[in-house]
Amino acid sequence: MKKFLAMLLTAGLVISMIPGVAFAEEVPAEPVAQIGGDKFPTLQKAFNSVSTSSETEITLLADVEEEITIDYNDYRSFILDLNGSTIGGTIQNVTSYLTIQDSSEGKTGTVNASIELTGDINTWKNSKLTILSGTFTGDIVAGNKGTLCVEGGTIDGTITKNSGTVVCTGGLFKVQPGNDMLGTGYIVNENKIEGYYQVESDKVAQIGDKTYNTLKKALAAAKDDDTVILLKDQINIGSINYYVIEDAIILDLNGKTVSTTGTRTIYTNKNDVTKNITIKNGTILNTNTSNNPSVGILAEQRVNLTLENVTVEAAGTNGYGVFANPKENIVQPVITVKGDKTKISGNVAGIAVNGYGEDVSTTTLHVEDGTIEGGRYGIAGNGEQHNTNITINGGTIIGGSCGIFHPQDGTLDISGGNITGATGIEMRAGELNVSGSPVITATGEYTSDSNGSGNTSSGVGIAVAQHTTKKPISVKIDGGTIKGEKSLAEMNPEENDKEDISKVTIDVRGGTFDGEVDAEDVAKFIHGGTYSTDPTGFVGDDRYAYKMNEQYIVAPEGYQSANWVFEKDAVNDKLYIGTYHIPYVPPAPVDPITNTGSASSESATTNADISKDPASTKEEKTEVTEDNKEVTTTTIKIAPETAEKIVQRAIQHSSAHIVIDATTGKAVNTGAGDKTEVVLPASTILTLAEKTTADVVIKSDIAEITLDAKAVNAVAAQTSGEIAANDTVIVVAQKVKDESNEMRFDLKVVTPNGPVLDFDGGDVLVKVQLNDQLKTKERLACLYIDNYGWLNTVEGSKNADGTYAFVTGHFSAYAIMEERDADKLMKKQTSLTKGVQNTTIKLSSSLVSKGIKLKWKKSKGFKVDQYQIYRAVKKNGKYSKIYLTKKGTTTSVTNRKNLKKGKRYFYKVRGVRTIAGKTFYTKWSNKANRIYR
Repeated sequence: MKKFLAMLLTAGLVISMIPGVAFAEEVPAEPVAQIGGDKFPTLQKAFNSVSTSSETEITLLADVEEEITIDYNDYRSFILDLNGSTIGGTIQNVTSYLTIQDSSEGKTGTVNASIELTGDINTWKNSKLTILSGTFTGDIVAGNKGTLCVEGGTIDGTITKNSGTVVCTGGLFKVQPGNDMLGTGYIVNENKIEGYYQVESDKVAQIGDKTYNTLKKALAAAKDDDTVILLKDQINIGSINYYVIEDAIILDLNGKTVSTTGTRTIYTNKNDVTKNITIKNGTILNTNTSNNPSVGILAEQRVNLTLENVTVEAAGTNGYGVFANPKENIVQPVITVKGDKTKISGNVAGIAVNGYGEDVSTTTLHVEDGTIEGGRYGIAGNGEQHNTNITINGGTIIGGSCGIFHPQDGTLDISGGNITGATGIEMRAGELNVSGSPVITATGEYTSDSNGSGNTSSGVGIAVAQHTTKKPISVKIDGGTIKGEKSLAEMNPEENDKEDISKVTIDVRGGTFDGEVDAEDVAKFIHGGTYSTDPTGFVGDDRYAYKMNEQYIVAPEGYQSANWVFEKDAVNDKLYIGTYHIPYVPPAPVDPITNTGSASSESATTNADISKDPASTKEEKTEVTEDNKEVTTTTIKIAPETAEKIVQRAIQHSSAHIVIDATTGKAVNTGAGDKTEVVLPASTILTLAEKTTADVVIKSDIAEITLDAKAVNAVAAQTSGEIAANDTVIVVAQKVKDESNEMRFDLKVVTPNGPVLDFDGGDVLVKVQLNDQLKTKERLACLYIDNYGWLNTVEGSKNADGTYAFVTGHFSAYAIMEERDADKLMKKQTSLTKGVQNTTIKLSSSLVSKGIKLKWKKSKGFKVDQYQIYRAVKKNGKYSKIYLTKKGTTTSVTNRKNLKKGKRYFYKVRGVRTIAGKTFYTKWSNKANRIYR
């Protein structure tokens, strides 16, 4: 036995030493690269496996350390996706076009390998490397026939032009690339990211199709009605102290920042005619840190300036975000602040509003939205520069000392917004009018001190303190909420004499005052409002302060509010509030169904007000959605006896119109997801279709729906057949979406036999209430969304009452939006279908064992779901489909059936894609042919 084993081992040793005898190569357990469905143990083998000149994508699956050479007798084209992995070793690219990118979410793909681009020095063949993304720590050498194109990524290693070509149009570089490496129109930015040089376009701004390499040149070239779009940040550029805007333009900052270190960053000034200027969508920054006044935007004369969704900041000690600066004997600036993303700030004031007296026009500020914040004042005037008008309709205004400081002779009108400071508003001169629902809050503790050049108070919601200029002050309050240790206070910190103080007047007719009300000189100025403390000492004649629920309400004797009556106690002359009981008066019976207009005429109408019908019912069901929103379904069920009366009255009157009003008065309060259902007996629809030719109007809180006679007949046809007494037809309207730029509605008519999908040539007029944002848009459009999601335009129009009406012949989902947004969606849809239809395919064939192999390559851009393969025996003969792929990623098939040796076969291929239920085809490929042998 031992002898036998010894012989066996000897034989094995001999075999292993025989030349040409090899065992199967060991394959690593985990592959490192992938092409399509094929995986490879090394990256080199992945490159070597490619035999086509078509572009091939290789995806790394793991980190590798290899010495890789890419060399072919003819060209190859590759995309190497690092996929978050790392390549070490070396890469020599001799004859390929290689693109390297990193698709990983964290962009962790790294090339530590050194790279050499040589080309084939003995032939005309070149090599090319394009870098799109990833980090490259190894050195890269572009040899005699090598080309390096850097479009992105991070280059931590060095780049050497060894007689080769280097073109950089993007990317971050540890070592600054030379000018000879930059693409035409590209520059190196040294300040963008610390520790790196960034290559970027030298294009800074754009007007139409023309670009400019400085913002200053673009602004100088701009004409009235132009839009200047900023293409990249302009941070303290060279010697530019400020930028001037002189024409009626829109400066679209495009999310970018403009900053300077001069005394102002943007200067708007015009010497002849007034110009409308808009600055939006970005940041204006002034970084002057000297003690001199510094301004983000200076508006001087003859300009209507609109600031929309823009950040303006002056970082200096004496900084003003926006400064309205007057000029003598000219038209003063008008500034409008809007957009909830707007933020204007400065260490002194967010906005300064200065006038130039009564002999010139008024300096004007309108605040609609946004945030205005200052270290001392949110908004401030100047006690020596008068004639201003400030209107606050919304937004947030914050000041360290004072939300709004008003020492000038001018007008301050407040109807909305939130105003906050140590003192909310201080009026030292001019006219203040408060109405609507603004909130004015003082956060400081109460103080009052003389000050000839600033505010005098703290802790006062609205402070009235005559200046040393002794100008008149008028304060009128008819609304809003005013909060502070003292909600309203009149003081005389400068100790002006009685004649001057007599020019101070206060008139309070409404509003809510949370905090003490006080006045040194003005009396009997309260004639209405609600107070947290007893204001009796300042209440006007024929008014009384009634205490109710720990508050005081100022009202005349006998004033009636809700369920309360305010009276004086005749015995002890004390004020009290008693419960007011409204005497019960039985309501007169109301007929919910009426006929109007002359019988048998076009105006003959039968009206049914369901809210007045005691027999019909309303049911509301509220549910909470997954995103924690409440949605309500309101169901109005028309009682059978009421429906029968509607039909009888319509027949008697020969009505041309039947209006069923099922509204509940909640139309303006419906939200996204809310739904209304109007339920009618099925028999009512059948009788209306049979015995009248009237159109039927169904009004609900979501929509008003008018079905003409043909549409009513279509609903009846769907309802016909054997119906039970309790069968119904339900008209459903749901507000699916309610956003500032789009409203979407889902409409249905559901019969016992299912929904009515088409009205068989009938028309249905639909009218819906627009939200507040869409009401303001001039051009709206309506899109019909079919069951597959396909978009179709629907004729419609906006009405003066804030509704939108459109006519349709079928029910589904409908979207209402701005016309330009609808055009974009339609163009996108058309672009997709046209893109598929314009897709090209290149087909090739080759002879394989027992068949003809067909390979094709689709042009980039648009995917397909499947491919159809057709065959003929003549080039221009009749082609028959022989194969349909299961997937759109298939790129080859082999024809093995019905082949005869020696016969030539012709093939063509096209892609198929289903979009929203419709089938679209690519262009046919070229015709490939092969003789089967």
